[in-house]
Amino acid sequence: MLFRSHRPTRLDPYPGTTAGLARLRMRVPIALVTDGAVAVQRSKVAALGLGDAFDAVVYSDALGRAHRKPAPLPFRRALATVRARPERSVHIGDRVATDVVGAHGVGMQAVRVRTGEYTNDPDAPGTRASVDDAVTAIGLIERWLE
Repeated sequence: MLFRSHRPTRLDPYPGTTAGLARLRMRVPIALVTDGAVAVQRSKVAALGLGDAFDAVVYSDALGRAHRKPAPLPFRRALATVRARPERSVHIGDRVATDVVGAHGVGMQAVRVRTGEYTNDPDAPGTRASVDDAVTAIGLIERWLE
């Protein structure tokens, strides 16, 4: 219960992530798809200072818990909001079973970031890239845009 009620006032994003998102957003619209209790997730986004980092934020639980990743609805909602075609879009995430599988399920590419408790999970077939951190993932996408 404490975990769900925790509302941090400040969290530090991984070094370079905020700047990388800002650079990427100057070139293409970007969206965040996140699972979990909406109030908790909103609090995390705010505490990270990322409230204005995205063109759209989709809180999957606002669509109903049945629509958590890998369900297609939150991915489709994000794509529609930023007016992006799935085949020209890339999702960055750390969980193969939810992020990569969910992105592939709607026709998106996926870059897997090997961090946290999912570091040692094997990559899913068709994963475009598997990297050690979000900054590297953002850099790859920037290069793919050239």
